[in-house]
Amino acid sequence: VPDGVGGNVLGLSISAQYVGQVAGPLLGGFAGGHFGMRSVFLGTSLLMAGGAAYNWIVQSRRTRNILAQAGSS
Repeated sequence: VPDGVGGNVLGLSISAQYVGQVAGPLLGGFAGGHFGMRSVFLGTSLLMAGGAAYNWIVQSRRTRNILAQAGSS
């Protein structure tokens, strides 16, 4: 992270965490009340699977780029 943006990145990260801590229970309670608790667990599972797939794809690209740069030098 460049020197000038470290504080901004930290602020955004912490803000996103707090938004999730407030919005998660609100949305989970709404979904559980209207659609049943099974929908809450299904929705959480889908979000977790989507996040895992995203991280896997991004990490694969980063690894390929690092290996390509190491091979060219």
